[in-house]
Amino acid sequence: MDNGNLHQNYFALQLRDLKQEYQEHICNSEFYRYYRSGRLQVYGAVKDKKISDVAMTAEWEMALQKIENNEEDAGTFQREMETYATSITRELLDTGIAQEKQPELTCLKCKSRQLLIWNKVVKCPDEACGWLQFRSVCGVLLSVADIESLVTNGKTKLIKGMKSKSANKFDVYIVMNDKGETSFEFENRKLKRK
Repeated sequence: MDNGNLHQNYFALQLRDLKQEYQEHICNSEFYRYYRSGRLQVYGAVKDKKISDVAMTAEWEMALQKIENNEEDAGTFQREMETYATSITRELLDTGIAQEKQPELTCLKCKSRQLLIWNKVVKCPDEACGWLQFRSVCGVLLSVADIESLVTNGKTKLIKGMKSKSANKFDVYIVMNDKGETSFEFENRKLKRK
């Protein structure tokens, strides 16, 4: 084996280990789930607060430049930063961010990992499993309650107003088998006799 292949194999193994660590420790953490499910809510809550003021960042850069040039006192800047940090912490603690409670659902395919519920998909964090369910189906966004019902009961409530490719509307249940495969189940209708 030449030196180039040796390095390539080494880095491929390192990358694989890092990906596995990322999946095990980061993606399964409560913080990551919170971040993925509520990041736009956080932005909406802080966009008008002191912490998001870009002019403040420019002022800090100018103050740091003055400190570097011995034109301003570092102690004064530090006290101002401590006051600012206290102020924004109070402001952020007073800000409420509403978050939809996420159910803890175990993947039906691998039966070992907790599903990640995001805005557009629900997925198993285990790459080897690869289970994924898009939340938007035929023009209808599945609610968290629909996902919970699908995973725990194997069937959603009747979902109304779905659209076919030809723009025809229909109502359907989404059902899931033991392998985590989904399909449509149309409600039983009595045929009208003429």
